[in-house]
Amino acid sequence: MTTRADDRPSHFSMIRGFQLADFFTLGNAACGVGAVFLTMRYLQGGARAHFYAAAAMAPLAFFFAWLATLVFVTLLLTFSGLDILTGFSAAVASLNNIGPGLHEVGPATTFAILTDFQTWVCTVTMLLGRLELITVLAILTPAFWRK
Repeated sequence: MTTRADDRPSHFSMIRGFQLADFFTLGNAACGVGAVFLTMRYLQGGARAHFYAAAAMAPLAFFFAWLATLVFVTLLLTFSGLDILTGFSAAVASLNNIGPGLHEVGPATTFAILTDFQTWVCTVTMLLGRLELITVLAILTPAFWRK
């Protein structure tokens, strides 16, 4: 019995298609690493241009982490049954702690239409936004708890 290449089980591989999340991860990593290297260059040579570039990279790293969280929460709310506008605006309102969203969670309505799961997603998102996103993400990493 012969088997075709398509019938064989695939091995674990890191090679796969490029996803939107990969863009956020690479952007965050590039900005963070760039900020560290530019700071080291500034400390080595004293050129202010390196310091200013490093100072610009740090907020960009935060922005990519914020954007990845926003996209993840929006998709989670959308896949749990909300329409895209309501899911996006609930995610923005929760992550930024700004109050009402748009459409079904707009100023004329409340978040009461959300299911229990959607309410928990928004609650965790509010905690992420309120307690500072980078701090909470750092606490959730296993490396933080190792000695």
